[in-house]
Amino acid sequence: MKAFIRTQRYLYFTLWAIVILWVTLSESDILPTAYLPDTPEAAYWGSMAVVVATLGGTFLALRLMVMKPFVQRIGQHDEQAALQQYVRLATGRTLILAIAAASNLVVYYGMATDTSATYGLLIIAIAMVFCLPSEGEYRSLRQRHTASNNTTAS
Repeated sequence: MKAFIRTQRYLYFTLWAIVILWVTLSESDILPTAYLPDTPEAAYWGSMAVVVATLGGTFLALRLMVMKPFVQRIGQHDEQAALQQYVRLATGRTLILAIAAASNLVVYYGMATDTSATYGLLIIAIAMVFCLPSEGEYRSLRQRHTASNNTTAS
């Protein structure tokens, strides 16, 4: 089990490293910036994309581990199936945050004048802090869903 959790943590920290690398390369003018048109329409649609990606991605990533359709198998008696479901959910959560962060970075560095992407990146960074995969989270989810399965079966 520790190997699965370790792999999830590598994926999680790889996402952080990619975001930091992207920011570093863009800020040092190695990657291009201001490549999107600087028009009011582009600014509007870029800001809307940032808001949707940030709020939707953050909400989904933070709520994914408690949504019934996704976590039903975590409470099953088979430990391996429960662990595989947790790994899938943790991977999905990390990928949701990666997509949200990438869309914010594209808008932020593509439109050098848009500040909404800055706030979106801060919100995503805060959400990422709460989405660190861990064995303790897995055990807590397993106990909670096992208990809820037992009470509904009675």
